[in-house]
Amino acid sequence: MRAFLRFSLPVAVALASVGTSACGSGRLAEAISDAGRADAPDDVGVAVAPDAASTIDAEAGASLTNDGGGDASGPIQVSGHVVDIYAGAFVASRKVTLVDATGARTEVTTDANGAFQADGIVPPYDALVAAGPYGGANPVVYLGVTVAHPRLHGWPDVGYTTGSATVNVLLQEPSCGASTCQVWLTAFGCNGEEVQFNGGVTTYQTATTEPISAPTGWYNTTSPCIGYDVLVSDSTFTHYWYAEVTAGTVSNGATVTTSTVVPSPIGTLGNVTLNVTEAPQIPSSWSPVDLDLFVVYGPQNNRRGVRLLGSGTSSAFGVPALQGPVMSAQASIENPTPDPSFWQYVTAFSPFDLPPTTTTIDLSLVPPQPLLAPAENGPISAATGSIGAWTWASSEMVMHATLVAHGEASDTTEVEVHTSGSAIDLGHLAAMGVTLIPSPHWGYFAAVGRIASLDAMLDETNLQSPDESQYTATNIAFTMTP
Repeated sequence: MRAFLRFSLPVAVALASVGTSACGSGRLAEAISDAGRADAPDDVGVAVAPDAASTIDAEAGASLTNDGGGDASGPIQVSGHVVDIYAGAFVASRKVTLVDATGARTEVTTDANGAFQADGIVPPYDALVAAGPYGGANPVVYLGVTVAHPRLHGWPDVGYTTGSATVNVLLQEPSCGASTCQVWLTAFGCNGEEVQFNGGVTTYQTATTEPISAPTGWYNTTSPCIGYDVLVSDSTFTHYWYAEVTAGTVSNGATVTTSTVVPSPIGTLGNVTLNVTEAPQIPSSWSPVDLDLFVVYGPQNNRRGVRLLGSGTSSAFGVPALQGPVMSAQASIENPTPDPSFWQYVTAFSPFDLPPTTTTIDLSLVPPQPLLAPAENGPISAATGSIGAWTWASSEMVMHATLVAHGEASDTTEVEVHTSGSAIDLGHLAAMGVTLIPSPHWGYFAAVGRIASLDAMLDETNLQSPDESQYTATNIAFTMTP
């Protein structure tokens, strides 16, 4: 499975919020703007389809993304907040630029409570939240907003402090009764520190005592106390062994070996089968389906989790007898195109917090389609300076695009764009104050989930979260015409 650079799967985000490690892939190491969510979407499929007749508005400087939800008959007062893209805390002293339907530009700064206000704004308007002061922060743009009380996301003032170390978990491996035994490690902070195991699943054929390498990172601490849950299973997820071990306080860059870990056999709480319906329109060249069962367990103040991996359209798992578990599942498939600048990834999710008594989880993968018309996978039109021409099968979708520009001097600029529309005008972004190095560029385009409109995601009077039971992403390379 592909590990995303920018976005996190809802399951991965939910697990991260309880201090677990969803090793392998996910919609990123960095979360999208609703990173704190832990909602429970239904398994609703949303197909994505191209529209060869889509056109790009060539009017320079005009917003191309009005979702039609507002009344442009007169000006309004816009009063809203900017909140931390990670934690949801209010962001103070951050510049917000509004460009309304008449082209009028208004700049305001958030107060100590993250609030801002601007008068005389004719909707639909576009909003730019300036980048944070540290190097990893990006500007965030919202195109085609009509609500009077938006809640916008911005990057925090201070970046996360990070560290990492290699911990060797000295494991006395049990004989699991199968030709291949599997070892699953989950890192946790002994005192609640934010830690993350960055390795994969280890297998062995002959039981012995050997160190299992556990590269582990951490956030917002300098020398955390790190522990590990060690789960061993046979290849059919029928029998399990479990142990917990503490590596103690670990310094950045250190290599540490634990004491010998001797797992004890544990039972299963039941069996669950993941079944996937793969739409017949999915090309045969696409990869086999990957199946993931997430089991989150432990006391409420120290929830951890393990991610069991399967493949194909059906896999059965025994649910290990760990304290207070709940489950969720996902199925994913990707287009293994040899062109690294263009790929697609489709994932289906179950609801979160399924009880361990669940016996069957049914998932459905919808037909994947390009988010952009093929003609736009290349040079940008010199006439319009725009990228776009995508159409959803459902109008209830919002696009989250990350545009990255790499300059010849190894300098890089990024901007995150949210829109319900069908194009992004790079010239308009520049007019708003977003600086992109001229060439080359690549773009990462993702549907954030099914929701009525971008306004519905932003309206503080009635905030709504997207239904993310289906997720589609496309990576597009393009060159900006000078």
